[in-house]
Amino acid sequence: TAEGVEGPSSQAGFAATKLDYAVDAALALAFASLAAGDRVGPILFDRGVRHQIPPIMDRSSLGVFVDALSGAQPRRVGADYRRLTREILSRQRKRALLVVLTDFAEIDDAEIVAPMSLLARRHEVVFAALREPILDELEPSTRRPAEPRMPDTPSGFYRRIVLADLL
Repeated sequence: TAEGVEGPSSQAGFAATKLDYAVDAALALAFASLAAGDRVGPILFDRGVRHQIPPIMDRSSLGVFVDALSGAQPRRVGADYRRLTREILSRQRKRALLVVLTDFAEIDDAEIVAPMSLLARRHEVVFAALREPILDELEPSTRRPAEPRMPDTPSGFYRRIVLADLL
């Protein structure tokens, strides 16, 4: 969690996942957008569109987003950005800001760049990368003073290599 901000991991006995943080981020973005008078329509997708709410402006509808997003479950399948692109292009005629929350794990550049380039011709596309907290171990500037550095042992060395590759 950000300093001074309570997030999902701050609840006792609850281990936050990237999905938990993505849901929190999506809801915060929806709230801010609705408060600004914008229309918001979240899409949950992986290999296909799992849930879509047509864009709405009513701030009281934030509960609909909470219900839809709180039911999201992680799946061990890759995201199909081509299918998402076809879905958005067929439904969203007006220019829109599209925020894609992803971890970029195991994504082939060709699978994401070409479809998102098509979307970017009509819409503003923004990616928000979700990051594994363990990657912070590689960057001393992000460690809290109480957090120890990875040990200078063979296993610590190999762990740093794997984390650097992930980063």
